[in-house]
Amino acid sequence: MPLFLRSLTLSTIGFFLVVTSTQALAINAKPGMWEWTTTLTIPGGPAGIPVSAYKSCITLKDLSPKSPDNDHCKPSSQKIDDDRVDWQIQCGNTDSPTLIDGHLIYNSTTAMGESTISFGNSSISSTILGSYIGACK
Repeated sequence: MPLFLRSLTLSTIGFFLVVTSTQALAINAKPGMWEWTTTLTIPGGPAGIPVSAYKSCITLKDLSPKSPDNDHCKPSSQKIDDDRVDWQIQCGNTDSPTLIDGHLIYNSTTAMGESTISFGNSSISSTILGSYIGACK
């Protein structure tokens, strides 16, 4: 391959990597402490389940909200596309894990989305609302 074509190819690859990494960081989410409210919907379950609220620290590397009582949960994937974040979290043991699939759309200091908690043959859906409240402590 001629030197000119090799240089052009390497320049193109370098440009692609810079653009790709810049796009991943361009999400419109303010890092810091966020307050989250979650409304559950259980198929065939009672209406009027109380809303749960919690706080979690959000970074540009980890944009999925985490309830403080989920210490036994570990993120297994996260995908960022514009201002949308899709994630999957696995909780419990590997024999019968609980999986949480969710997404949020961030708008600087607010976010909204949904998640589905799957365990065995059952699932629970939830609506998630978030708002930035300050720096992480």
